[in-house]
Amino acid sequence: MLKIVNIGDRVIADKKRVIIGTVLTIFVASLIVFDLAQNVKYNNMLNLLLFATFIIISIMERDYKLELPDIAIAYFLFSIFAFSSTFWAVDFDLAFKYYSRLLTVTINFIIIYTILKRYKIENTILYGILLGALYNILIGLNIIHPNYEVFEFGRFTGSLGNSNKIAKTMLLSIFASLVLLSLNSTKGWFRVYNYINIILSFYIIILTISKKAIILAPLMILLSFSIKNLKLKNIVIFILLIFVTIKILITYSDIHQLNNLSHLIEKRFEGMIDMINGYGGDASSKERAFLLEEGFNIFSNSPIFGIGLNNARYFLIKYTHNNYLELLIGVGIIGTILFYSIYIITIKKVYKMPPSMKRRYFFIMILVILLLDMATVTYYTKPVLFTLLYIYYVAQKEEIKLCKIANQNQ
Repeated sequence: MLKIVNIGDRVIADKKRVIIGTVLTIFVASLIVFDLAQNVKYNNMLNLLLFATFIIISIMERDYKLELPDIAIAYFLFSIFAFSSTFWAVDFDLAFKYYSRLLTVTINFIIIYTILKRYKIENTILYGILLGALYNILIGLNIIHPNYEVFEFGRFTGSLGNSNKIAKTMLLSIFASLVLLSLNSTKGWFRVYNYINIILSFYIIILTISKKAIILAPLMILLSFSIKNLKLKNIVIFILLIFVTIKILITYSDIHQLNNLSHLIEKRFEGMIDMINGYGGDASSKERAFLLEEGFNIFSNSPIFGIGLNNARYFLIKYTHNNYLELLIGVGIIGTILFYSIYIITIKKVYKMPPSMKRRYFFIMILVILLLDMATVTYYTKPVLFTLLYIYYVAQKEEIKLCKIANQNQ
């Protein structure tokens, strides 16, 4: 009788785990699929559904304990300081508007980390990223036709309405597939899919014509290779997958669009090289240079505390396209250090992991995000921050495992 009860309890526990895992996966995917202003309400509804599911299951299990990881505490301190900046902000409304985003991220950090630790379903973060990326891959292959524009000035903007955001998401997608491929549990068609996803994600990055991502994606893939694990079978499989992917691209891609794309990529890279060599550069490079120069002038007038969260827009009309500069202007040196402490905390955790491919991918992804921060604003970008939370959780899990082994050997 006792065995029957135990089996029944285990089945119920597994059902709860599947439910919360499914909701979390869909929520993470929704951050990518429903990012546009007219669709963000769906993302907010799914966020509330995640909270409600977590609360209901916690009540059913009578487990009300919330986990407070270091990374969440660090981000909360950054949020508090960012809120404080509303008192000295040039424009209160601009600062307060973005503070609500930080508060939402903080709450999500705590609840998602608690879910990961309680139910051991950390890979749901990666599944959600893959699902959101797949939606944009299908748009890029002209298989799905949403009721909004997915190209702007010849650059793919997808469901995020911004080419650089899509490029950044596809880098996260490549990371998710690399990590999943390193797991023994990833087998069969799902393994094949992850190989194809890496190639198709890079294709979408090319559609965005994002210079940084076009450089970083191959670098990311190249750094992931291990000569020790290079086998003839894997090389043959990879060549076959490339062939299959090319066949998919030829079948579903717009050839005329691809011809225009090659011209635009060449033009943008020529502009970047001209800017480096001091010859002026293209419009995009000139704008970035202007924002950088003007941004540092604003920062120099209030370097310690900043002029208020998101208040760079007050003077520059737009955001700075640079996370470091955006934070330095808005919350000064103090706020910038508080924000990047979440990276320092995570890097320390990853450093303590035993050598493995997963550890290598974690370091590569953190480096890629930090490099992208020179071209994008990420201090409130949930997919990026939740990826960092995933890395932190897995690294901490490995650290705890090592400590247990060390204690047993004593």
